[in-house]
Amino acid sequence: PTPTPTPTPTPVRVSKITLSAPSTTVDTGKTLLISASVSPDNAANKSVVWAISSGSTYASIDANGLLTARKAGSVTVRATAKDGSGVTGTLTITVREAALWSGSGTKTDPYLIENKTDLTNIAKVLNKSGYYFRQTADIDLAGEVWTPLGSESQPFRHHYDGAGHTVSGLTFADDENVYCYGLFGQAEGSAFAGLRVVVSSSEELRGLVGALLGRGSRVTVENCSADGTLVGGFTTGLLIGEVDAEEGKVCTLSGCSASGSVSGAAATGGLVGSVSGGWTWDDDYVYTVNFTDCTAAVEVTSRGNEVGGLIGSLDAGNVIRCRATGNVTSYGRFCGGLIGYADHGGEIAYCSAAGDVACAGHSDTAYGLSQVGGLIGSMFSRTAVHDCFASGAVSSVDYASSCQDHETYDGGMFVNYYNPAGALIGCVRVMEKKLVLYNCLATGTVTNPNAWESDLISCRGSLVGLIYDVYTVKKIDAEHKKPSGRYFDSNYEIDITEEMLTESMVGRLENNYCLGELRPTYTPINYIVRKSRTDGSLRGQYSSLPVYTVTTNLTEPELRAKATFDGFDFVNVWRMTESGPVLQ
Repeated sequence: PTPTPTPTPTPVRVSKITLSAPSTTVDTGKTLLISASVSPDNAANKSVVWAISSGSTYASIDANGLLTARKAGSVTVRATAKDGSGVTGTLTITVREAALWSGSGTKTDPYLIENKTDLTNIAKVLNKSGYYFRQTADIDLAGEVWTPLGSESQPFRHHYDGAGHTVSGLTFADDENVYCYGLFGQAEGSAFAGLRVVVSSSEELRGLVGALLGRGSRVTVENCSADGTLVGGFTTGLLIGEVDAEEGKVCTLSGCSASGSVSGAAATGGLVGSVSGGWTWDDDYVYTVNFTDCTAAVEVTSRGNEVGGLIGSLDAGNVIRCRATGNVTSYGRFCGGLIGYADHGGEIAYCSAAGDVACAGHSDTAYGLSQVGGLIGSMFSRTAVHDCFASGAVSSVDYASSCQDHETYDGGMFVNYYNPAGALIGCVRVMEKKLVLYNCLATGTVTNPNAWESDLISCRGSLVGLIYDVYTVKKIDAEHKKPSGRYFDSNYEIDITEEMLTESMVGRLENNYCLGELRPTYTPINYIVRKSRTDGSLRGQYSSLPVYTVTTNLTEPELRAKATFDGFDFVNVWRMTESGPVLQ
């Protein structure tokens, strides 16, 4: 008989596919191997076809189930049985941006900056805010031109803790597309702490220039320092170019320092080039910029205006327990051993300046060609100065200059004087607040070539070069209009009383001392010129104003005796040395 054929067994088909992976998340640029578990175990064909069923723009997958992440997003992976059963299995994978740093960017778990790559990667998060960074090692940037982190359009809005480490080898090249130069270009609402920056940049840079920061708005900077050489073409400070409080927002610099050299073409300072917006008005001025315990040992030069050993231009703010020791040379105006120009006020206290201060040139300005001081070049009386010390030599150029009172500009008054130079302050403009200046000491020499003692237009003073009192000017102006029609008749006697001047000028002016046989007086107004309302000609005469002593002139033995300094606090503020009092 014919044998019965053995029936061919029906192949076992796949009934289920389960997908798995070591993780359901993967970073961009990384790969992830996905596995397929096929049921039942005796399925005849366990092969699968891999595909991305959704999110193919975020990842791709090869024939072996190896997923390659491309960019952040959600991806659904599908495996389909090859046996024709139509069975599929799926798995959702999240692709996330690759971590740029270790850490999570929070205050308790900051992103860690370990090397140059980590530092430059900060540029990738300038569109975000609120991250915390901590540097974990010294970083050397030598060999490359640095691109600042943060700009006007995308400022740095994070927190950076240097943790005592250094960024060295910093250098820049002038770029017409860059306005703020620094390790960080522009920062807003940021905090910096414990970072040392070493800069060596000799190319002149336009814009706002600083080693740490070109421009800081609403920033807090603690225990940061800058060392080296920096050249700016506009506002320049060795640590920070410009600090902007933006109409009264708080800015704080504490425990910061700088050493080396800096030069600029406008506002220039050993630590900070300029400070703006540091006050608000309620019932009175409220000052929101605070410098405390900051130092600068910087050689400062500038061919512009507003030049200081610590701060070039201080729009407003408090400067407490700060000191500068470098020499300051300006080819413009407003030059001081600590601050070049102090405008809207605040308090300057327990501060010192030891460098020599010199104005070597001039520029045409409505307020005189140069105003030079051992501590402050020029200031408004809104600034209260007390318990300060200046020891550097002060010198000014000899060009005559003119002022015109803005309040009476049309046919108003001119004041002619030689450039004022003072061992402590070059010029004080007394406006709506009375002058507050007490418990100060200056020991440097003051020179002003061709400003003869016998000449009334000499403004060389031992402590203050010139006090320009706008109220006194107005009173004098009123007196000169009497009798009617008489303009500066040289035979006309001006009846100016001591009460008239004292009332408008002095708030607290006491316990100020100076060393040496210098002229210990100032002349409030020296030479008055009136423009004729009819033909525009100028008529004038020397004023016959009284001269006031504003400082006690000391001999060397008196300088070394505690008993000399009435009102000085030798317990908490001052201490006596063999050379005389110094700040603690």
